Amino acid sequence: KIEGEPRVGHSINLTLSDPLNPGFAYLAAMSLSNTTGILLNDGRKIPLDYDGLFQVSLFYPNVIGLNNTQNRLDEEGESIATWDIPNIPALAGYKVYIGFITLNPSKPMPKLVNTISEVQEITLLP
Repeated sequence: KIEGEPRVGHSINLTLSDPLNPGFAYLAAMSLSNTTGILLNDGRKIPLDYDGLFQVSLFYPNVIGLNNTQNRLDEEGESIATWDIPNIPALAGYKVYIGFITLNPSKPMPKLVNTISEVQEITLLP
């Protein structure tokens, strides 16, 4: 769930929810498209493309203003990440996609990826 208008130079809250897995670790990431996705060895697909935005959002989230994208869900199975959208006017009109996975460290790969969220499309406003 997205709270707030995704305006360049403003912040939005991204509610991450997986009530069946409270306390599980999660990773949230963004990409510029979701056409091919990331295929896991067990046939499941993370519906984000492995592009430059995905890499930066996963490995260096603070560089692009993402906060709390790698943490644990609370006892209700929720968490709130924020995105301080960079104040770059040229970003207006771009579409980005955000999603998250939960991890179960007691299981081996590829079952380490426990759940895969649906992807939210965000169109950046001026």
